[in-house]
Amino acid sequence: MHGLGWGSARAAVSTTAAIVLAVGVVVAGPSAAEAAVSGVAWTVGAGINGQLGTGSTANRVAFGSVPGLTDVVQVSGGREHVLALDGSGHVFAWGDGPMGQLGYGGTADKLSPTQVPGISTAIAIAAGHYHSLALLADGTVRAWGYNSFGQLGDGSTTNRTSPVVVSGLTNVVEISGGRDLSMALKDDGTVWAWGSDVNGELGDGSHTNRSIPVRVDGLTSVVHIATGRNHGIALKADGTVWTWGLNTSGQLGNGTKVAQALPVRATGISTAVEVASGADDSLALLADGSVQSWGEAGRGQLGSGSTTDRTVPAAVAGLPAVASLDSGRDHTLAVTTSGQLWDWGFDDSGQLGDGSTANHLTPQRIPGIDDAIEASGGRNYTVLLRGSSGPPDTVPPTVPGQPSGTSTVAGRVDLTWSASTDDHATTLTYRVFRDGGTTAVGTVSSASTGSVTWADTGLAGGSIHTYVVTASDGTNTSAGSSASDPITVATGGGNGLFTDGFDTGLGNWTTVNNLVLDNTLSPPTGSAPSVRATMSNQPGYASRTLAAGEPSVCATVSVRVQTLPLAGTTVNLIRLRTAANAAITRVYVTSAGKLSVRSDASATTFTTTAALPAGVWHAVQLCTTTGTGGSVSLSLDGVLVKSWATGTGTTAIGRVQIGEDAARTAVLNYDDVVATRG
Repeated sequence: MHGLGWGSARAAVSTTAAIVLAVGVVVAGPSAAEAAVSGVAWTVGAGINGQLGTGSTANRVAFGSVPGLTDVVQVSGGREHVLALDGSGHVFAWGDGPMGQLGYGGTADKLSPTQVPGISTAIAIAAGHYHSLALLADGTVRAWGYNSFGQLGDGSTTNRTSPVVVSGLTNVVEISGGRDLSMALKDDGTVWAWGSDVNGELGDGSHTNRSIPVRVDGLTSVVHIATGRNHGIALKADGTVWTWGLNTSGQLGNGTKVAQALPVRATGISTAVEVASGADDSLALLADGSVQSWGEAGRGQLGSGSTTDRTVPAAVAGLPAVASLDSGRDHTLAVTTSGQLWDWGFDDSGQLGDGSTANHLTPQRIPGIDDAIEASGGRNYTVLLRGSSGPPDTVPPTVPGQPSGTSTVAGRVDLTWSASTDDHATTLTYRVFRDGGTTAVGTVSSASTGSVTWADTGLAGGSIHTYVVTASDGTNTSAGSSASDPITVATGGGNGLFTDGFDTGLGNWTTVNNLVLDNTLSPPTGSAPSVRATMSNQPGYASRTLAAGEPSVCATVSVRVQTLPLAGTTVNLIRLRTAANAAITRVYVTSAGKLSVRSDASATTFTTTAALPAGVWHAVQLCTTTGTGGSVSLSLDGVLVKSWATGTGTTAIGRVQIGEDAARTAVLNYDDVVATRG
């Protein structure tokens, strides 16, 4: 029930079973999942302003802890800044800071939690869009940050980088922050608001901005409040929900899309125990643990399975019993009675924490979380409060991707593999094993969610090696990856240009046409995948640009012909070209299965007797030295077939191509492409 992201954070003070208001109304206290139990803050999603609190600006798509914070009892997410309250009454802030919303006296972003000076008796916090609020034990409120609309409530419109007193407020039991407005619930069941009133969001019947609190008209016996981007929500003791302000998406829930400057009742709700709000959507938790939602749905934030807005509340299907609700700008968070986290909606930066950036139109459970206390959302991130101890970590990271490697520097192999994911840790330790050994030859720690790299050095030139990688989260270790394809180490001349077994796909190739990965077929000395060209009067090729023009290049490729070209046609296996794509030399197979080699520069061709029968893997190598007195040679399975001097042009070799770039009919597989300086 705390912190409603996108500047719509709300916080209640009670940790008891109930609060008895001065007017005799009984306010339901926080549920068991929300009791003021200390825990640790975890974050996920966008980190560009430091809002993940990790000391960096990197995004992450899996939850990880915020270092340095202990004894946390509440978290609240603003647009791109976060507040945390500890058990001793101190407030910490981090993330976006230019408006003073971090409260430390400056305007710079903070990548790690920073204590807000002068506050030591806070009992609740709420983060607005660019401003922050704290409720003190004496029932007064402090505010800091952006203030152009009077949302700090100190009688001015001056931004504040340190906390100021909200004028005239006493006996406050709950606070909430919207985009440019703030709200407070007093112990007599009345609601007070200040800041922007362009859309009637102050609920006093006017459209006049206020720099000191005014009472929301007509509301009594209110037990909880929430604030959206430009609308307010109040829950009465009788279980009904009342709303006011902007209504362009139906977020007021009264069946219309007409803004209201005075509270109106949301249709059909009579047993609500909690309310929450995203930017332009609204939510209610009912007494039976079910959830209703209404308003904007364009990014799936209603959990309805649709992107169609709705103007009246309707049930969110598929949820277990919910204990508390919260929202980011366009994503929704639900903590269940058993401490699970469920969420849905927008996921452009990984804010749902499921390891992806795919939107979800219906609720999903986030694996590995069974100790959630409360959650809060920002624009595109989530902050989660978890129990201090948490469940034991028994799940190892996923298996790393198969390593691929190149050797272009004498004595060194450069490895790359797809990163693992883990349900707890964001930084994993990878161990690299060479040639089937049981002792790691190297380790590397990485928080990457894409690929990880490592270099093996001091190797003998010409030696051949394979590699396996494991991942550890500090407690558990994954199984080993698939072994890499064999990698030949460059000699002292540093003659390697590239080696590619397509283990990471075709991303290293600048042009790809009608080639697909084949995960079932690979040479006997390697492992899948290879690439497959199934040509039916069409091309099937890929080209790779070299880093610099080379006067002499040898290109080798493993080839398996399944269907030979039609009679009277040929299919190119390897072509060497200039950086501008002009043809230099090529080797091709005829419809009779014979290999031919050609100098395109001098228009001379030599047809060999070497055969490339269908259904068998062979290694074909084309070597070319450019120049008017250049040379061309062809080898099959390591045996020289033909070599002759011929004109090969004077422009350096800038591209290596495998496959046929003209319309042909044939089926072939290619793998283990190696290019070296001649």
